[in-house]
Amino acid sequence: MFDDIKERYENEVASVYKACQLLRESVEKEVIIRPELIFENDQLVEIQVTLFPENLVIPELDYSEGTFKIEQLERIVRILCDLAPNGYIMKKTFMLLIQDILYQDDIEEVTDTPKLWRNLTTSTLKALLKKLFDDEVYVY
Repeated sequence: MFDDIKERYENEVASVYKACQLLRESVEKEVIIRPELIFENDQLVEIQVTLFPENLVIPELDYSEGTFKIEQLERIVRILCDLAPNGYIMKKTFMLLIQDILYQDDIEEVTDTPKLWRNLTTSTLKALLKKLFDDEVYVY
């Protein structure tokens, strides 16, 4: 039993050492790693990683005119969490919030909404909300 414990301990230490070597190498080369560590039971069996090249070019994502960017959605989520922390908001309030977000470029030079969404009229927005939420007073 002592030999089994000793062997397992040594395997664990070797696994941690391998992982530390990989991390050290990625830091020294200043490259991002894509870890694919394969474990069997509690033991590191194999490290299959790809070190990204130094000249890695990250392409700019091409957003269509009707797609919100992640930052825009995060802003909307923060606003909704402030206005409706329990997850329920009156449909009228929700519509006013959406209108404020969509039409803020009338006031500000920089806008956070996609062009296609800014083309929605108030009547179209009301129809959209009615289709999505029927005659509900609250949306959630």
